[in-house]
Amino acid sequence: ELAACVARENETVLERLNPWVRQVLKSGGMTKQVACMREVVFLCNAPDLEAMPAFCVGTRMLGRSLPIEGMPIRVRESQASKEEFRAHRDVWNRKVVAQAKRVTDAPSVAKSWDKSLAEAERGVVLGPFRKMFEILVPSPGLCWRKAVWETRNGEQEVRVIDDMFVSSQNLTAGYESTHVPMTADAVGAQVRAADVRFAGDKLAEYPSDFAKAYKQIPDDPSEVENLVLARFEPETKELAYWLPLTLLFGGRFAPLLFTRFFGVCDRCGYTVM
Repeated sequence: ELAACVARENETVLERLNPWVRQVLKSGGMTKQVACMREVVFLCNAPDLEAMPAFCVGTRMLGRSLPIEGMPIRVRESQASKEEFRAHRDVWNRKVVAQAKRVTDAPSVAKSWDKSLAEAERGVVLGPFRKMFEILVPSPGLCWRKAVWETRNGEQEVRVIDDMFVSSQNLTAGYESTHVPMTADAVGAQVRAADVRFAGDKLAEYPSDFAKAYKQIPDDPSEVENLVLARFEPETKELAYWLPLTLLFGGRFAPLLFTRFFGVCDRCGYTVM
């Protein structure tokens, strides 16, 4: 009912956002109800009242992150400024190009290419661009998009990683808050609490898998020029380039920024329960 009450306001908010941010918030056929989420955060007295505004302007993956209310304190200083990163951009770009051209596992590259195309179809990346001059930013800083095999539920699948360590964007990341890693004890305690609270209901699932979670959180559009993805295209045997519009799996900030929004949802859910 609350979402229906603020539906018109939600559309107004979305229409006034940066087009790339709006595209992410409407991606996958699931428009984010940011106006409703803002009201829920306020009503539940969640400590991170800045979460929804950050959601609407895009989250930063470069530079220093401000403290996040409600998250544990942990200070880590940046190893380089964004200006220093930009000053050595050509060096990092040559390193990324060399890595991206080195193909050692053709099947994983092909599967990861299909995943990139699926992301473009959902509207969370722009591309592919076959030439550097086609990219929509003037002085791109490259990031290597690579493929790795991992085993999940006994089966092998390809995960796409945007390696911001190789391209040195992670050197600029500094923070004053951190996320709490999930442990088996914590999962057990939460499942037990839900079982007690809803004793008459059957537990639907034990694990929780937030599919494509990072791809639902928009990146700050001003950072895109420093995060242009470079990867090998199987068909042309050349490099192709993509503009990411969301958090990248491979960024130092990504786990912190994802769990920020999950933490707000968790706090609100706990309050309602």
